[in-house]
Amino acid sequence: MGALQSFSLGRWDKFLTSVSQSPVTRSQLRRRASHGVRFQEIMLRFNGVGGRPRVKATESLVLFIGMVFCLLPRVCWAQQQSEAGRSVEISMKAFLQRYLGKPEVKEDEDDKYLVAWIDLNDDGKQEAIVYVYGYSLCGTGGCIALVLTPSGTTYKLVTRMTVTKLPIRVMPEMSQGWHDVSVTVGGGGAPVHEARLKFNGRAYPSNPSMASTQPIKSEVRGRVLISPSDTSDRFVYR
Repeated sequence: MGALQSFSLGRWDKFLTSVSQSPVTRSQLRRRASHGVRFQEIMLRFNGVGGRPRVKATESLVLFIGMVFCLLPRVCWAQQQSEAGRSVEISMKAFLQRYLGKPEVKEDEDDKYLVAWIDLNDDGKQEAIVYVYGYSLCGTGGCIALVLTPSGTTYKLVTRMTVTKLPIRVMPEMSQGWHDVSVTVGGGGAPVHEARLKFNGRAYPSNPSMASTQPIKSEVRGRVLISPSDTSDRFVYR
């Protein structure tokens, strides 16, 4: 093992001396490593005055290992976030397929959905507001919106809203511990307006056009979660 280490370090030292191009200080190398400069570029810019490396082979190896261990947590975190995002999308799609059932006609295979995450009851966990639209899901009055709360690896239905149009907002006011939600209703001869939906302790109103909702006549406050300009490439059945 000692002979192998000696051979490797010898080859490493010759490599640094032969291929280096311009002087670089140790602090510059650290800064470049912290900014993700490619290792090959760093190795090619190691030479000092008179062709002598300012950073010894053993020191450069330690620096490289430190750079790897510095960047590895970020790479792992990004990979974990990506995998978590895929897992959430898979579980959401599986829930929607179970809830909506199999496509009844060919056009239903093109059903899509938009999803927004928001903590509606301030418990530290995010609920999902899902706007589902497609051939059999929409009419002149709008489409379907679902309020879901996470339940293990799947979701639990809080409310299914029919005849819903965008935008969907979350309001600063709260009812029974949950934030009020507003959706747009109207069409088919009915005037278009935004309606406030209040939580009654169990659910939000399922039909936003009914008298149990409150038309918002003043300027609408609250944050838009899903807007009419939003588009989706998320298919329910694909």
